[in-house]
Amino acid sequence: MFWLIFLVNFLNVYGQYHGKKFECSPIIIPMCLDIPYNATRMPNLLQHGTQEEAAITAHEFKPLVNIKCSPYVRFFICSVFAPMCTEKVPYGLTSCRSVCTAVKEGCLPVLENLNFTWPQFLVCESFPEEGLCMTPPELKNHIAGSSSKDVHKIPTFLHTPNSLTPLWGSKSDPKSILESEGVGLGGKLCPGSRIWIQTEEQDGFCVPLCEKDFLYTTKNKKVAVAWASSWAFLSLLSSGFSLLTFCLNKKRFDYPERPVICLALAYFFYSLPFFLRVMLSTEYLSCEIDPTTGKSHLASSGISSSGCIITFLLQYYFGFASYLWWTILTFCWFMTACKRWVSEGLKHYASYFHGIAWGVPAVAAIIVIALKQVNGEELLGMCYVGTFKSDAQLYLVILPHAFLIVIGTIFIILGFVSLFRIRNDFKKEFLRNQCSVSSQSTSLTTLPPSSSPSNIPHSISSVRLANHVTKLERLMIRLGFFSVLSTVPAIFVVVCRIHFYLNFDSWSKEAAKAATSCEPGWNTQRCGPRMSYPPVEVELLKIFMSLIIGVTSGIWVWSPKSIILWKHFFIRCLRLRQTKDIVKSDVNLRKTSSPCSNTARSSPPGYLGTQECRSPFVSPVYIPHQSNPSSRMHLFVNRPNMREKSYKTESDFSTSFV
Repeated sequence: MFWLIFLVNFLNVYGQYHGKKFECSPIIIPMCLDIPYNATRMPNLLQHGTQEEAAITAHEFKPLVNIKCSPYVRFFICSVFAPMCTEKVPYGLTSCRSVCTAVKEGCLPVLENLNFTWPQFLVCESFPEEGLCMTPPELKNHIAGSSSKDVHKIPTFLHTPNSLTPLWGSKSDPKSILESEGVGLGGKLCPGSRIWIQTEEQDGFCVPLCEKDFLYTTKNKKVAVAWASSWAFLSLLSSGFSLLTFCLNKKRFDYPERPVICLALAYFFYSLPFFLRVMLSTEYLSCEIDPTTGKSHLASSGISSSGCIITFLLQYYFGFASYLWWTILTFCWFMTACKRWVSEGLKHYASYFHGIAWGVPAVAAIIVIALKQVNGEELLGMCYVGTFKSDAQLYLVILPHAFLIVIGTIFIILGFVSLFRIRNDFKKEFLRNQCSVSSQSTSLTTLPPSSSPSNIPHSISSVRLANHVTKLERLMIRLGFFSVLSTVPAIFVVVCRIHFYLNFDSWSKEAAKAATSCEPGWNTQRCGPRMSYPPVEVELLKIFMSLIIGVTSGIWVWSPKSIILWKHFFIRCLRLRQTKDIVKSDVNLRKTSSPCSNTARSSPPGYLGTQECRSPFVSPVYIPHQSNPSSRMHLFVNRPNMREKSYKTESDFSTSFV
């Protein structure tokens, strides 16, 4: 019996010393080195087996510690990931519920401001309210004043090497989060494959990582890219055809039609990034690398990425210029229809038109770049204005475009009213002439036949008026068709942008909440969206309407005159090529078959050769010498009317070049 009792006591003491040696270990998590205890025990409450594994997860809460959302946030986070270990307690000690409540009251508004919810594994109800748990001494008075429950202090047997050091700098604004150690909110506080970005002038925000899904699914992105590139290709063809047709005959497209060519030029360059998106990757066109984490994310300022700047300039600059040229086009129509301005009068202000249409977008683009509002777009993988900050898109895109649409629509309405008035005047004049001709024809039946030709001028003027009415009606139909095809798409684009602006914040919150709650551990690998939060149909409609204007810009050029112009161009090119081939073959034939080649080399200077060796285009002409009238100088001059011996007649020579 004695030996049995001795063995039990020995095993008990050995087990206590063994647990002390192998269960408790010094804290090595960098964020938790300055807390009021220095030993921990693994596994922790989240079942992390090692401190290295726990440090990776705990360090993602560093931004909350840096902003001082609560004075006890560091202590609370460390008590969860590195619970206190002591030889007197067989398990790790964590914070009391009162600490969790105090931290939640201070940090939850910050998380909600960033579109996140309180983590599920930090629910305060899961922490002990009484018993063996830890509460910082500074929290005792605050808790005692608001609750009658007993507050448990940190055990007195703990070794406290240092007091808590300051957890943040001089900034107390919760939005001013500084990532001093380069660890963003990408894992826990920026779920859904996003990363925290802090800029110098702006508040920080979460940005989706490159090639990751946040608002849109991968399938919808591929469909949008294919859709945009297809319409961009058609826009390039149509606008390019208009530009080449203009180069063939510049006099044909004079004011008030000249802005149509400038509109085609703007849409040619506007369509380029949509077409190049198929050949270039999202990484190059819309992403940049975070210097602190080294991760690639959608561009937040766009300055450091050359591909992002190029796609932004092509879309924003030439898109803005297209709206201005459309407004100038409607203004020219208005001045022609209402004020009776001719082409020379409008051409006088051409320099002002170009200065406004190309200068204003340049100033606006400089402002956008200076404000660092060039952001990557997730759907198409390109850069544009205010993708993350919707206010920038409102003031720099929506309002200017809407203003130009209103002004242009007013010009179109006033122009059509004037055209209808002119058409009615022509018809009244035509009917008046018809009545006068009919009355004169009835009165002339009683007159001699010699006076009957007096009604010929009236009939001629009636025919001219009829032609004017017909041409005016054709112009109105063509003008109306082009106006509808240009105005309606522009209105749809602005409406779609307004829809995105009004709903962007709610879509972002829904995507963030879904990404937060989709997996218990916030595993971002499994937290992709099952469906796109913005309606993809609306985005596809916006893409279509923005590119269809480039296609319709060529409608003004598509006419029988353009077909005839291109036909003559190809005929001239074909004839020019045939002429060059014939001349080249004739020259080679003379060089190889002429018997005079060797004679010319061995002849003395000034010797022109015999009659057989002379060029068929050179004939002798005798001109009297000034000093000696009796002598004659034997000269050879070119005779353009001479032909080679191979051409028997004039018709043979002319037909050889056709």
